[in-house]
Amino acid sequence: PMVLPLEWDRGPMEALLVTPVRIGELLLGKLVPYFLLAMGGMALSTAMAVWVFGVPLRGSFVVLSAVSALFMLTALGMGLLISTVARSQFVAGQIAIVVAFLPAFILSGFIFDIGSMPFVVQMITHIVPARYFVSSLQTLFLAGTIWPVVLSNGGAVLLMAAPVLVNPAPANPYLAATLGEWQPGRFLNFNGLTKLVTSAWPFAALAYLIWLAASRGRPAE
Repeated sequence: PMVLPLEWDRGPMEALLVTPVRIGELLLGKLVPYFLLAMGGMALSTAMAVWVFGVPLRGSFVVLSAVSALFMLTALGMGLLISTVARSQFVAGQIAIVVAFLPAFILSGFIFDIGSMPFVVQMITHIVPARYFVSSLQTLFLAGTIWPVVLSNGGAVLLMAAPVLVNPAPANPYLAATLGEWQPGRFLNFNGLTKLVTSAWPFAALAYLIWLAASRGRPAE
């Protein structure tokens, strides 16, 4: 979330705006290095967990990489959204701590068991992408590649990443406005399928998360 505010504070953003670089190219230049760095850190952490600390990896490393990549895209999309709303590094950092870091640290099940939390807090955890990532990690490391768990968690993360993965610029007019290229209707010239997906994904995501929360909260028979 500090990438674009850093550019505004130091001044290179004005220089970038007068170049022929496009929004997509600028976003790729900002996101791809962090994505590769995060995936490298994931691979290093997995190697240390298996070979140094003796943690068993009973699932597929390919599936682990795919789940991690999907979560990284969601996290980078959230950071990009924060960085386009706040042009100050301090404000972006504070928003990132409250919106992303603390929920991922406290409400994901990484430290505190979600089952021991109050019911209201358990429902709130369903909108935290890290919850599904931690659940997938626990399953892949300790139980194996259990597809119902991996696919349900991956589906939830994918729905949260949909605005970034389907159409980053139209779904985020703040970004285009920040970069000085937003024109009404410029990014609204989609075909019918893309327009339908872009407009319907929030309702599908909400329905899926409600169903997932209800199914997980159902007592075992």
